[in-house]
Amino acid sequence: MASSIPFHISPNAKKASVRGIAIGVVIIIAYLVIVIVTTPSLDPFLAIKAAFAMNSIIIFGMAIGVGLQFFISSYQKGLGYCKLDGKASGSNTSRRVLTGSATGSSSTTAISSFFSFFSLVPLGCCGSWLLILSFLPSVFGSSLSVALIQYSKPLSYAGLAIVFGFTALSAFKLHRELKQIKKEKVFKRLRRGIQGLDLKLFVNKKSALVIATSIIIVISIVVIAIVNIARTNSINFYPSNTNTNLPDKGNFLPLSSLSIGQFNAQKEELQKHIVSFDQIVSGGPPPDGIPSIDNPTFVTVQEAGKNFLSDSDLVLGLNINGDIRAYPLLILVWHEIVNDRVAGIPVAITYCPLCFTNQVFNRTLNNNNEGQGTIVSQFGTSGKLYNSNLVMYDRTSKSLWSQALGQGIVGKYAGQKLQRIPFDIAYWRDWKQLYPNSKILSKNTGFSRPYGADPYGDYYTSNQVYFPVSNHDNRLGLKEKILGLESGSAGAAQYKAYKLQQIETQKVINDEINGKPVTLFSLYPAMARVYERIVVGGKVLEFEYNNNSNKITDKQTGTEWNFDGKAVNGILKGKHLSRLPFDEGFWFEWVAFHPKTALYPC
Repeated sequence: MASSIPFHISPNAKKASVRGIAIGVVIIIAYLVIVIVTTPSLDPFLAIKAAFAMNSIIIFGMAIGVGLQFFISSYQKGLGYCKLDGKASGSNTSRRVLTGSATGSSSTTAISSFFSFFSLVPLGCCGSWLLILSFLPSVFGSSLSVALIQYSKPLSYAGLAIVFGFTALSAFKLHRELKQIKKEKVFKRLRRGIQGLDLKLFVNKKSALVIATSIIIVISIVVIAIVNIARTNSINFYPSNTNTNLPDKGNFLPLSSLSIGQFNAQKEELQKHIVSFDQIVSGGPPPDGIPSIDNPTFVTVQEAGKNFLSDSDLVLGLNINGDIRAYPLLILVWHEIVNDRVAGIPVAITYCPLCFTNQVFNRTLNNNNEGQGTIVSQFGTSGKLYNSNLVMYDRTSKSLWSQALGQGIVGKYAGQKLQRIPFDIAYWRDWKQLYPNSKILSKNTGFSRPYGADPYGDYYTSNQVYFPVSNHDNRLGLKEKILGLESGSAGAAQYKAYKLQQIETQKVINDEINGKPVTLFSLYPAMARVYERIVVGGKVLEFEYNNNSNKITDKQTGTEWNFDGKAVNGILKGKHLSRLPFDEGFWFEWVAFHPKTALYPC
C-alpha cells in the first residue's frame, strides 16, 4: 500500500508566501496613501472610509491578485531557473516554461493597476481628482475622456480581472511544468540542486490551497483592521465647537493684489460673519479651481439635441419675461456657476452636485448702507463648503455666500439675502417639447472639459456624505430628492419639505405654509412648480388633477389652468398665479440648514 506524502511547506515556499503577503499589504497602503494625498480636503480616516465604501472589492482584489502574482514569481526565482534561457525541446522545457510563467507579469500588473485606479473617479467630488479629471481632454481628447470617466467602474473591474487572469495563468503554467519536470530525465540531473519538497508545492493541492488561503486571510485581516480604524476615527468627524477665529488668509481668498490699507479693510470685513468659521471647510479645489462660466454662448434646441444632449439629460430651465434658456447639468457639473443676463437681468445660475441643489439668483447687491445704491457683481466658486454645500464668493468684495441659504455668510455682505428667481429642473425630452425655441448653453465655454461625463459617478445614489453637516434627520433617506419651501421673515420663518416623488405621483398638492396657501404642480418627471393660491369669492382656490383629461382645474369654478399657472379656459380665464421660488435637492442638505423643517404630509 502506497504511503501518502505528508503535508509540508518548503523553506522556499514559506519565503515566497511572506513576500506575497508583504507586497499585498504594500499595495493596500499605497492605494490608501494615494486616496489621502488626492483628497486633501477630507479627514484622512474619512477618506479611507469613503475609499473602502466605494472600492472595497478593487482594493481587496488588487492586493490579493498582485500578492499571489508576487508569490509565484518569488517562488519561481527560489528554484533557480529564472535566469536560464531555455529552448522548446528536451531537457530545457522546464526552464523555458518556468521563465515564461512570469513573462509580462510586471507590465500586466502595471497596466491593470492603472485601470484599477479608475475606481477612484467618484472621489472627484471631494478633492484633487476633480482637477485631474478636468484636464483629461487635453491628454486623451474629449471623446476618450468622457468614456474613461463614464465607464470608470467597469474599467476598474477590468483591471482587476486582468490581474487575476494572469495570476491564474502563471499558477497553471508553473503547476503543469513542475509535474512535467518529474517525468523528464532532467529531473534526475537537477535533483541535487533542488529540494524535492519545492517541486511538490503545486502538485500537492492541499499545500497550494493552504498557501493561497493564508495570503488571502492575512490581507483580509489587514483590510478589516484598516476599515475598522477608519470607521472608528470618522464617526465623530462633524464639528461641534464654535471657534470663530478668523481663518488664515492663505486658506481663504487671495489677497496678494491688495495694498496694506485694502488688506486691513478687507480683513475687518471678513470678520463679519453669520456662520462659525469652523463650519466652512475646504472642498479641495482652490478659489475658482472650478471655473465659473462668465461669457456663456448658446445654441438652438436643434443644435443641442443633435450634438450633445440626449432625452435623459437634465437641464436647468429659466424663463424670464419670455427670454427662455436652458443650462445642461452635464456642463454645470464642471463649472457650478454661470454668470449670465437673461431678459436684461443679471443672474447667477448655480449648481452644487454634492447636494444636487440648483438655484438662480439676481446678481444685484445692495450697497445702501454705504449710500452707494446697488452694484452688479459676478460670482465664482470659493473652493469652500458649508454643510457640504456650495459656498460662492462675489468678485466685488470677496464676501462668501451660501448657495443653500442664498445669503452672504462672511464678509462685507454677511447677512444680506440674494433675490431668488424661479427655475425648472427638467429632462431634455420634456424641455425641448415645451420650449422648442429656447436657447441652450453650449459646450463652447472657453474651457476644455469632458462634457457628457459626470465625475461624481454613483455618488448621487450612494449613502455616502463626504463632508461635515451640522444636523441629521432620518425621516427620509439621505439623498431623497425634496422640494423645500420657506415662508416668513428671519426669526419667524417656517420651512416645509415635500418629497419630489410624491409631487410627481399626485400631480397636484394643495397646502399652506406659515398661513400662506400654496399649490404644487408636476406634470412632467423631475419638474415641479409652486404657486401661491388666490382667493376668489372669499374662498381660496383648491386645485385638482384629472387623470382622464390630463388637465388641472380648480374645484371652486372649474376653470382650467396650465402648467405655467395661467387660467386658459373657464370663468377665470386670463388670471395668473404668482410663481414662488423653492429649493430642490437632497434631504440631508435641506435638513442640515433647516433642522426644524416640517415634512409633508404633516
